Amino acid sequence: DTLTSMNKLASLYEEQGRYDEAEPLYKDCLEIRKAMLGNWHPDTMPSMNKLISLYKKQGKHAEADLLYKDFLEIQKASPGDKHLDKTLSRKESNRQERIDLFIKISVIVVISIVLYLLVRLGISLSTSLGSGTQRKSHSKGSVLFCSPSGLCVLESNE
Repeated sequence: DTLTSMNKLASLYEEQGRYDEAEPLYKDCLEIRKAMLGNWHPDTMPSMNKLISLYKKQGKHAEADLLYKDFLEIQKASPGDKHLDKTLSRKESNRQERIDLFIKISVIVVISIVLYLLVRLGISLSTSLGSGTQRKSHSKGSVLFCSPSGLCVLESNE
């Protein structure tokens, strides 16, 4: 997982005293986790704690206090058992979005393959017939008939 790797690298920098290099990594991890998982997710709160701890080590007490206040507000507003429901519904929503994206990409890939094959077969895509049926002539005598619904049949004239 990229965020885990970023977090581990930031921790390593922090252990080495390379605070200026650790800070942007911790910040990015926190912002991405907030955006992807929400404030109440179990992975978001530890990210906030790590950044608070780093701020304290850097002597950035104002930033640490501000973030700690945010941390406390989120904890106070935490939905408790409702968190699991929100997390699950968000995961389900993300899952559905990934499925939808996969379907869209699959359709694009299939269309691209079909168009490639049509070009390779030398089929012309120019002739239209009445009632929406498309007739495509093939240079070797085959004809591709496509209905408006997208169903296509390749017939050989040989």
